[in-house]
Amino acid sequence: MKTYGNVDGLKKEIESKYETEINKVKWELGKKTSEFEAEASKESELIREQAKTDAEASAREAKQRVMNEEKLKAKRKFEEAREKMIQKVFDEIKKEAPKIAVGKEYLAFAKKNAPKEKGLEVYGSSSAYKKVFSKMKTNNSIIGLKFVSENMVYDLSLDGAIEANEELVRRIITKKLFGE
Repeated sequence: MKTYGNVDGLKKEIESKYETEINKVKWELGKKTSEFEAEASKESELIREQAKTDAEASAREAKQRVMNEEKLKAKRKFEEAREKMIQKVFDEIKKEAPKIAVGKEYLAFAKKNAPKEKGLEVYGSSSAYKKVFSKMKTNNSIIGLKFVSENMVYDLSLDGAIEANEELVRRIITKKLFGE
């Protein structure tokens, strides 16, 4: 910088020197900006990929949860329908039981299996039993016959047999209706 009296030359030289510095700073700034943008782009892409992966995992979990809920609902509906069908069969059995209880086969069964103890009270639901058990007392809350002593009740009633064997009957019905 040897320009001693020439102010314009001095200004130009100063401008030239600072313009070079400014251009250098601009270039470095541009370079740094490009590096930051590239890095930001990479990080942005990684964030997008992670978000996509998280969203897909969340969607799979939600889908699985919904499917499990629907399976459970379907299973409950099936169980309810199965129970209704089994209950219908039980209702039919109970509806037919009074007819069976006055039949010859039941009367022969009751006569054969009646306890031989003396002093038993006999309760029955039909006057048809009085032919065989003359001291029978009528009890319409049972279907068939019951024999009562001081210490023991001999239940030969059909409703008692149905109740006592409910699980067995339920399994038989389930097997017949559903093959299980």
